[in-house]
Amino acid sequence: MIICMSCTKSWIKYLEVSLFSLLSNNKVRKVYLFLEKCDFEFKDFFETKFNVQIIVINYNDYLHNFIYNNLDTVYSVATLVRLIYTKIIDEEKIIYLDVDTITLGDISYLWNLKLDNYYCAGVEDKYVYNFIDYFDLNDIPIKCINAGVMVMNLKKLKQDNFDDYLIDEINRFVYKFPDQDVINKICAGKILFISNDYNSSPSTGFSNNARVMHYSMPKFNWVKDHRYSELWYDMEKEYKKALDNYLK
Repeated sequence: MIICMSCTKSWIKYLEVSLFSLLSNNKVRKVYLFLEKCDFEFKDFFETKFNVQIIVINYNDYLHNFIYNNLDTVYSVATLVRLIYTKIIDEEKIIYLDVDTITLGDISYLWNLKLDNYYCAGVEDKYVYNFIDYFDLNDIPIKCINAGVMVMNLKKLKQDNFDDYLIDEINRFVYKFPDQDVINKICAGKILFISNDYNSSPSTGFSNNARVMHYSMPKFNWVKDHRYSELWYDMEKEYKKALDNYLK
C-alpha cells in the first residue's frame, strides 16, 4: 500500500497517532507526508518499527504554484494538496487518509479495489446534503464522497487530464468544502462508492465494523465530543508507550 497524508504544523501530534494506528494494523510500503514547512521528528521511529519508507514533502513548495483560490477557509489548506498529487509524486494509485482518522483494522481492501474506470473511491457523505442549496443544482452529483478517506487513481486522473480540471475548478469559485466539493463535481460519475466500514463518522454514519474511524466534526473538542473518543485516546496511549520505549 502507498499512503498519503497531510497536515499543518499544529496537527503533527494528531498525524503521529493516526499514522501509528495505520501502520500497527497494516503492511504499508510507502507513506508520503505533506507537511507545512516542518520536519517529521519521529520519522526514524516509524521507519524502524514498521519497516516502511516515509517521504516528507513541504507542500508549500507546490501548493501556491497551482492553487490561489479557496486558501482562506476554516478548513486546513493542507487538504488542498490532494488536488495536485499528480504534479508532485509519481504514483499510479494512493490511499489518502485525513489525520483525524484512526485505523482499527486491515484496510487492504481499499488497496485492492479495481479502479480502472474510476478516478477515486470512498464513502458517501450524507452531511453535505444539508448544504445542497450552496451548489448550482445542475452541478450536484447524485451522491457525494467524503474526501477524508479516499483511494485515488492518479494514473487515470493524469491520463484523462482530470488533474488539470481539478486545479482549474478550485481556482474558479469559492467552495464551502473546497477540495471535497471540487472532487465531487469534477469526478461525478467516476467515483466508486464503498462501505462506511472504511470511513465511519458523523458525516458518513457509524459502522459496527469500522476499519477506519473518522473524527469529522467541528474541531473544538473534536476527540472528546466524538461518540468513539475512547478509541482515539487508547491509540494515543499505545503510541506514546511505543515511542517512549524506542527513545529509551
